[in-house]
Amino acid sequence: PDGKLYVGVGENATSSNSQTLTNRLGKILRINSDGTIPTDNPYSAQATGANLAIWAIGLRNPYTFAFQPGASRMFINDVGQSTWEEINDGIAGSNYGWPTTEGLTANPAFRSPLFAYGHGSTSTTGCAIVGGAFYNPSVVQFPIQYVGLYFFADLCSGWVRKFDPATNLASDFASGFSSPVDLKVGPDGALYVLSAGSGLVTRIVLNQAGNQAPHVGGVNPASGSGVNTVFTFSFTDADGQQDLSVLNVLINSALDGRQACYLAFVPTSGALYLVNDTGTQLLPGITLASAVTDLANSQCTVHSAGSSAVNGANGLITLTLNVSFSAAFAGNKLVYAAAVDSVGHNTGWQPIGVWNIPGAASTTTTMISSLNPAAIQGTSQPINVTVTDSKGYQDLGVINVLINDALDGRHACFLAYVPAIHTLYLVNDAGDALLPGLVLNGSGSVSNSQCSIAGATSASSGAGTSLQLTLGISMTPSFAGNRTIYTAARDTTEGNNTGWQAVGAWMVP
Repeated sequence: PDGKLYVGVGENATSSNSQTLTNRLGKILRINSDGTIPTDNPYSAQATGANLAIWAIGLRNPYTFAFQPGASRMFINDVGQSTWEEINDGIAGSNYGWPTTEGLTANPAFRSPLFAYGHGSTSTTGCAIVGGAFYNPSVVQFPIQYVGLYFFADLCSGWVRKFDPATNLASDFASGFSSPVDLKVGPDGALYVLSAGSGLVTRIVLNQAGNQAPHVGGVNPASGSGVNTVFTFSFTDADGQQDLSVLNVLINSALDGRQACYLAFVPTSGALYLVNDTGTQLLPGITLASAVTDLANSQCTVHSAGSSAVNGANGLITLTLNVSFSAAFAGNKLVYAAAVDSVGHNTGWQPIGVWNIPGAASTTTTMISSLNPAAIQGTSQPINVTVTDSKGYQDLGVINVLINDALDGRHACFLAYVPAIHTLYLVNDAGDALLPGLVLNGSGSVSNSQCSIAGATSASSGAGTSLQLTLGISMTPSFAGNRTIYTAARDTTEGNNTGWQAVGAWMVP
């Protein structure tokens, strides 16, 4: 993506080559399109001559590597000697440890792989990692949850597996290839596998002709507060209600099935199930059409009376759930929904609402009133955060907004607004320092690797006890995924602090 040419070179069966800057073996090299060497390569002070092309060291055989389309991330597949195969995060100036280490390492002198698998003949082991392709096509053929995953193959075992950069976990995808050596995601959204053993190129598409993917319509009400409510969810499938396999609903402070109100409805049987507190199994279900008993875990009770599933036109299913929440589940909760059809099309979790469950009365005079919109899908969206202070909005000291997949300020869109000076600060990628401030309703912007905030589309206004903060936020493609929006505020006179509250969700494509 930087317009340079990257070259992977093996160590030529001499492992000591990988740790020296006097040759280009066991390295990743980086050169300009005209063959010259970039002046910003990381070893310009240590290497000389042609060795100035060295960009990263400590590799045995970086047989394949790939850049993520639309982002700058690079993964390097390093073929091991006799024990481990590695997926490495390609970062300038990194030393990946060969021959001192192979596989995962805690040695701070080296960059440990994101993922490693051992040698063997099982469904998850092999002999040589080959091929590498991020699934970020302009035309998406696979279910949405595949976007951003990384495919890799093994030469001996003949499988293709998928790796999730968000969790650093790998899972099965396809098998039975004869000595696969390369992978590519085509402009048509299909995955292509080149097999040297059979002399074949195999094209894989998950969508099946004549079958369309399901759709999550939304929830009513999409926001509100209370310990008792009736939610109405809508799901559609152009192939008819009979094609919908499972409809899922998850209500929690983050996208987590543990200690949650997590439900699964099976349209073909009319059965509704609630997941247990640990998120590991379904509790005994009820058939909505004839149920007289309720479903309950420690977070919620779904009452059979007032709950129903009704088929409508054009493959619509309206799922109505009469829910009561427990006092221990108090707080701001996000509402997600997902649908799976009969051939495996999966919408993935869609953030569609936010619900506040009241707890014990608080003496705090500062509070987060609302976020609008509470459920966002896309890369750019102005958001409005309303904060109140019983002493007047002038008493507000700092308002924080944190957008991430967990309550973690690292590699996040993490903001701090100081009303007294009308200035917004963005936290750096490491989560340990503020970037230069941005005056709202003015020119300029501030950015990190996750997001950018434009001054021209950001503003704040106060009246009485309320302050409204508008933020014009754009997310980067590398920050793709379901993100939780947290907010917090503190005052200036009494030290009141709302603490972090989950108030919304943002699905970044």
